[in-house]
Amino acid sequence: GGNIFVGVGNPASGSALTYAQVAYVSVGTTMQANALASGKGGTIKVASVQSSQFYGTAQANGGTIQTNLLNSPTITSPVAFEFTDPDPGANNQFGTPVTGLFSLSSNNTVITSPGDSFGGVGAGAVYLFSNANGALLSTLRGSHVGDGVGATVQKLIGGNFVVISPSWNSNIGAVTLGNGVTGFADGGGAVSASNSLVGSIVGDKIGSGGVVQLSNGENYLVLSPSWGGGKGAVTDVSDSAGLIGTVSDTNSLVGEAITDGVGGPNSITDSGFGYFLVSTLNWGSSAAAVTWSSDSVGTTGAVSSSSSLVGSVAVEPVDDSGGSNVQILRQ
Repeated sequence: GGNIFVGVGNPASGSALTYAQVAYVSVGTTMQANALASGKGGTIKVASVQSSQFYGTAQANGGTIQTNLLNSPTITSPVAFEFTDPDPGANNQFGTPVTGLFSLSSNNTVITSPGDSFGGVGAGAVYLFSNANGALLSTLRGSHVGDGVGATVQKLIGGNFVVISPSWNSNIGAVTLGNGVTGFADGGGAVSASNSLVGSIVGDKIGSGGVVQLSNGENYLVLSPSWGGGKGAVTDVSDSAGLIGTVSDTNSLVGEAITDGVGGPNSITDSGFGYFLVSTLNWGSSAAAVTWSSDSVGTTGAVSSSSSLVGSVAVEPVDDSGGSNVQILRQ
């Protein structure tokens, strides 16, 4: 059956045993030391000096399972449960594929269900569950056919997460910040301008360019190259506070013309020094522009010669799928 030791060395090694200060086995972890057909099973042991917490699943058929502390009369008892789909359905895709389940530093878990049809066929849903007992803490749902809420979720450095829904409300699009502890703003529920950053017209597809976590660990960028009929937008958002409302030139860097496509593929260069650059290769009939922005504040308004370094000669439209040719030089 073999042996599994967490937080403690193998007694069979012959060396003096050393113990971790804390041992933790998270929900969703499965450890097996079973006797396969016949014979003796193995040993699974989770041990530490200060705190041994076991929330996973352990199997040692024919063997032993031990969870203990060295210097304390009590331990955290094993807890067994499953995360349950609040709205079961054959096509929900609850927790699948693998990217549909995210363990957060808050000891909570995000599970997506992009095929959920509670709010309409394929409207989708995202759930925040407690790892301590499997309780449902918060829910975000689509409310239109094909919203696909939960199709894309991205973890942020500080423990929060972002739900990216460019198909929301007939491709108006929405990006929603989820707090890793409490869940979604305004009580969650249906995606709306009360809990999300949204577009204003069909085709804005907010978040269709993705979300870029900045290296300061405190802000992320929402890229929406289709915003405004193709003008495009880059919105700087706080990891902790989020941004609720409608994308506009008052909270985002936007294009001037419908061919600008601000926030297109590979348009962001993160310096790692507290600022980032936005390259807009098709600005000014492909004269191109590069805009400097602070990580923590961002730049708002239209890309122009007063806000950006711009080219002076219009050229043939370019394919910007390869991104910009911008390099940050370090002294």
